[in-house]
Order: sequence, then structure tokens, then C-alpha cells
Amino acid sequence: WNAGIFIWKTGSIIQALETHLPNLASSFSEISKQYNTPHEHQAINSMYASCENISVDYGIMEKESNVKVVPGQFGWSDLGSWNSLWDFKQKDRNGNVIDANALTYKLENSIVFGSPEKLIVIEGLENYLVADFD
Repeated sequence: WNAGIFIWKTGSIIQALETHLPNLASSFSEISKQYNTPHEHQAINSMYASCENISVDYGIMEKESNVKVVPGQFGWSDLGSWNSLWDFKQKDRNGNVIDANALTYKLENSIVFGSPEKLIVIEGLENYLVADFD
């Protein structure tokens, strides 16, 4: 098992892509002139739908021989669920995690996420997730 944290030299990952995922490497190469320009985001979005749906683990790491594993202790945690995020984040005196522009009354043990531009008003909830994003 790995945490999915990879560090590469640019040349190494490009070579691995060309070797193990040549179609993906070709797609990146075709839009390379758009990198670091105002058109980069649009170029990546337009080619994304045509890319093979494969993870780095399956597409490269399982096939590549030029790999080193280094143990590390750096406080990493998998925040793959709302519960793990709730465990990780600081809570207010009522046990709430609030990352939003919010007014609350009688809110307990809940998570509130939202845009800072929009006010969220909550009354009388316990053990809820409130998420508001456009």
C-alpha cells in the first residue's frame, strides 16, 4: 500500500509516460506549446476527455523499474471522507467544523462548508453536513 505521494524528476516521469502510456504522453506533447500561457487550462480541458482513464499506480508504477520507496514521517493523513476531515479539523465549542461564512444557533457536532461570499444561516441541527458551493 502507498499513500499516493510521488516525487519525480521531470525527465523521469516524461520517459515513464512515453514508455508505459504513449498515447497519454502524445496528448501532453500535442498541447505543450500551451503550457504556461493563458490557454493552458482550456488546452488541458479539451484533451482530457480523450485520455485513457488509468491511475498512475496502474499505468506507470506497476510497470516501471526505476522506482525507489522511501519511508517518511511527515504528518500525512488521508482526508478521503467527511468524517476524517471532521476528525482532523479544529472544532468550535459545540463540536462543529465551520469553513464558511455562517451564522449558527444550536448547531452541534456538524460540518459546514461554503463559499465566503455567501452567508449560510443554520438553526437547530446536530450531526449534519452542510455544504453549499455553486
